[in-house]
Parts: sequence; C-alpha cells; structure tokens
Amino acid sequence: SPPPSNIETASSCSAPETALQDYPASWGKYIWETRPYDVLCGRGVPTAHQWGNHLFKTLVKERQIEYLACERNDKPKLSMEIIDIISSYHGRFLRRVKVPHRQERFAWVELTDQRSYEKVCQALRDGGPRIRQAMMALTSSTTASKEKEKDSNEDKENSENRHTSDNR
Repeated sequence: SPPPSNIETASSCSAPETALQDYPASWGKYIWETRPYDVLCGRGVPTAHQWGNHLFKTLVKERQIEYLACERNDKPKLSMEIIDIISSYHGRFLRRVKVPHRQERFAWVELTDQRSYEKVCQALRDGGPRIRQAMMALTSSTTASKEKEKDSNEDKENSENRHTSDNR
C-alpha cells in the first residue's frame, strides 16, 4: 500500500547535509554503521560504492519504462515493490547528518517511509521525457516498419493474383 499522504513534500535526498536538529524527532537515533544493502542518499564516495545503491539503481532501471508507461494508479505499487525488495535485504534508506559535539562528525539517520517512497518515485521519474521520447520513436518506427511489411505483402499478393489470372 502507498505511504501516507499526510506528510509534507520532502526535499531532495541529495541536498547538502544539515544538522540533526532540522529533522523531526520521529527520525530516531543516529546510525553509526551502515549495512551492505542500505541505500545512502547523497553524492560522493560513500554512495558510489554501496551495494544497496547499486541494487537500487538496477531496480529503478529495470522498472523505469514500466513505471513511465503504466496508469497513474499503478505507479505507487511499482514504487513500493522497490522499497520492499530493498527491505527484504535488510536495507534502509539513510541520509547523512552532522553530529554536534562528537568526534565522529557525521552519522546516518533513516528516512521516513514517506521520504523513502518519494526518493524511489523521483528516481523512477528521472529522465522521463527523454525515455518517453525514445519509446515514442521506437513505437513509430516499429509501426512504420509494420506498415511497409503489410504494403509489401499486399503488393506480393496482388502480383501473384495478377499472375494467376493471366495464366487462365
């Protein structure tokens, strides 16, 4: 089922790190060590080498065309499937935050379900216009190819029909 809609729109996960005080208390405690299949929001080295991020990108790539082509009512289901797969590997969606008055200057906090859902939806939409344009070009070239084939077959039939009527 889709996440609750009563939560405000989230900012992008790749926004600059901010202090923990900017996050709601419901986000819970700091996470000092990530798991292999955690999806790390942001940019840079930590995210580039994280297995969870690789899995996430692969899942998005595999489902993106289906997401862009499906009915609006089906989009939340596709997004939640990706979240469920990540969760099945004990992965979480995490964001890096500054920790005041600590030797370890940064930690991770888990995103809310709503923000995780929004991250997945945004990833599925990324590049949408370019992908739709390519899909339409492919569809129109396939249609044109089928029309040519149909015309060619009709020409062959007409030619054969003329040939058999000439022999009578």
